[in-house]
Amino acid sequence: MLKNFPWKTVLLTLLAWMLFWEVKDTITGDRMFFLVRWFCYDMSHTKKIEVLPYLLTDEQVSNMFSHRDETVRQLTEKELSSKNINVVLRIKNLGDGIAWGKLSWDYHHWGWKKVDVSYMPGKADSGKYADIVIPIGNIAFREIDAPPEPLTIKWNELYVYH
Repeated sequence: MLKNFPWKTVLLTLLAWMLFWEVKDTITGDRMFFLVRWFCYDMSHTKKIEVLPYLLTDEQVSNMFSHRDETVRQLTEKELSSKNINVVLRIKNLGDGIAWGKLSWDYHHWGWKKVDVSYMPGKADSGKYADIVIPIGNIAFREIDAPPEPLTIKWNELYVYH
């Protein structure tokens, strides 16, 4: 009975399904191609990446891009009130090699939002920040002279090419 079982057909069908799901996730951007995952995946490199999260107004974002060498100042909740707000992630790769991946951020328990981080040159190539700006609109802040609750960040995937 097992002698006539179509083992080749079952194995080829299983292989085809695995290949389909791998290619589908790669095309949609949900996952990196499996060879890239095998050779470049390195979550230990997160210790070598500096991420500075901010809530900034449109004017501050414009000033940040105009004066890249200046330090960004986080405004108080009172200063941010009634203004258009952006989540700004300033990312610097302090390690060797080129890094990229997916980073998630959360503010005030809104839920995690993923961001693709592409091409962060290593410290040998550049000492500058890669800036990601995510517009989020107006937020109701309290009228107090204290900085807003800090953004929470975490790396979902990190790849490094040395």
